[in-house]
Amino acid sequence: MTGRVVAFDMDGVLVEGQSSWVSVHSALGTDNEAGYEAFTTGRIDDHEFMRSDIALWLDRGVDHVDQVEEVLDRVELHEGAERTIGELRRRGFLTVIVSGGLDILANRIGAEVGIDAILANGLETFEDGRLTGRGVLRVPLLNKRAPLAVAISRMAGMDAWLASVGDSAVDIAMFLVSDLSIAFNPRDRVVSEGATRTVFSADLSDILEYLRPESLAPSRRERLEAEADVLRVQEVYRRHRASKADRSGGHGLPGP
Repeated sequence: MTGRVVAFDMDGVLVEGQSSWVSVHSALGTDNEAGYEAFTTGRIDDHEFMRSDIALWLDRGVDHVDQVEEVLDRVELHEGAERTIGELRRRGFLTVIVSGGLDILANRIGAEVGIDAILANGLETFEDGRLTGRGVLRVPLLNKRAPLAVAISRMAGMDAWLASVGDSAVDIAMFLVSDLSIAFNPRDRVVSEGATRTVFSADLSDILEYLRPESLAPSRRERLEAEADVLRVQEVYRRHRASKADRSGGHGLPGP
């Protein structure tokens, strides 16, 4: 085994709250229901979804990245997050954040707890930090698998053993190509059904019982990658979201 990696969703797993984008909306009193509907029905893509979010912030006078950072500085770590990452490091695992949320928050959290690599979306700015109105797409919301695969190959090699931890339907794309997948406080049944294990707990460190090096089976990622169907993930997600009425603070998604 050349390496062991644990990939974490950020919003709702490493930090409190369902979405860093929604955290900004909530602070500003904005609501992107129109963008939510357009994205979940396939009428706009990730780039347009992010632009629709940012446009609402600009309308409220939030035009500088420092203003967004000030809001996200209030987002708190999930109980047990720092302990979990520290113990995984002691056990020889590498860790990576794979999030459709904002890199402003992901970079802070990564530095605080000691994450090895970070993949998250960003806000495009001019040289002086003012927002251009566009986002920086690194993690497509409905295809976390693609950036994760690149990160894993760089971190530990293509034959690395992989676990993933998430709480929403978009994390199923990671689950499909992981040797072990953990639904942590899943938002609904479809997430649990797509995972190897389900953990309901106020403390993230309760996932550690499933991440003991001595009990890990050999990696099956080559076969899992071959069998994974991103289009199926997208369809499951869209059908799932269309049937939900749990939209909160804007679009209620884990990130654009």
